[in-house]
Amino acid sequence: MVTLKINGNDHTVDAPADMPLLWVLRDLLAMTGTKFGCGAALCGACTVYVDGSPRRSCVMPVSSAVGHAITTIEGISATPSGRKIQQAWLDLEVVQCGYCQSGQIMAAAALLAKIPAPTDTDIDQAMSGNICRCGTYTRIRAAIKSAARAPSVSVLLLLAAFSPSAAAQTTRSTQFDPVASVVMHARCMNCHQDNSPRQTDAAILHQPLVVRGKDGHGAPTQQCQACHQATNTADGFVPGVASWHLAPLSMKWQGLTKTQICQEMKDPARNGGRRSGKQVIEHMKSDPLVLWAWAPGAHRTTPPLSHEEFVKALQAWLAAGMPCPKAG
Repeated sequence: MVTLKINGNDHTVDAPADMPLLWVLRDLLAMTGTKFGCGAALCGACTVYVDGSPRRSCVMPVSSAVGHAITTIEGISATPSGRKIQQAWLDLEVVQCGYCQSGQIMAAAALLAKIPAPTDTDIDQAMSGNICRCGTYTRIRAAIKSAARAPSVSVLLLLAAFSPSAAAQTTRSTQFDPVASVVMHARCMNCHQDNSPRQTDAAILHQPLVVRGKDGHGAPTQQCQACHQATNTADGFVPGVASWHLAPLSMKWQGLTKTQICQEMKDPARNGGRRSGKQVIEHMKSDPLVLWAWAPGAHRTTPPLSHEEFVKALQAWLAAGMPCPKAG
């Protein structure tokens, strides 16, 4: 038996000392966001952090991880650089098939934590060991640069100190940001898709492949409820609430920017017919599928805000007049 500290929590597993950390994560702990790509530390798909440094988990014996702090893709949103990188990945729609993207995100977040304003050379050096067979390298580079430009709390504080009116405008334009951090999290975005749901923080296509069907509950031959029961099952591995389904097609957030999602949430034609901010908040407070995001099971990550904090953020956004960030 070995005890590992993963994403801040202790996990005790029955694993031989030479078992690769990757397989402990995937097979014994059901943390499947970390991927197997090559088994030889050559592609980067299996990247995790050990004491904050990127390591290839496919060749790292679990015994070498004992006594160290491990961070996986499931926990990267708890770090400032991880949040910025994941948001940039969503904003710029980096993902194509998604298989390598957890490793790409881990490498990019490590770069940003070390070098807040990386040059092209810095990016090349940091990302050279991560292979994308879909060729999304241009979007990856753009997302890293976008994340590097994201304002920090210290910048906003300086703005408030020296230019109160400008700070007020900035505060208003960023009022939606805490709400966006939840609704653009994988637990929400994976069900606000076009034709097929997504899985994991890397937003890979649902396996086995399923389609929305006429009412969002799947095709007649493969209904969502065939696997997704009223609660999480299979030790939490299969998620579930009563009437599991995709969000209505009118509420598709796939491919939308933060500004576009904000605008959609205010539009009754695209928010499920909710004609006021109070109705939007009531939906977010009580809908079983929304609440599931904070109890997803199987070591899935949860949104960066608690549900109570999320509701307060919605109420603050409503009190400010439901402003949306400026596009561009």
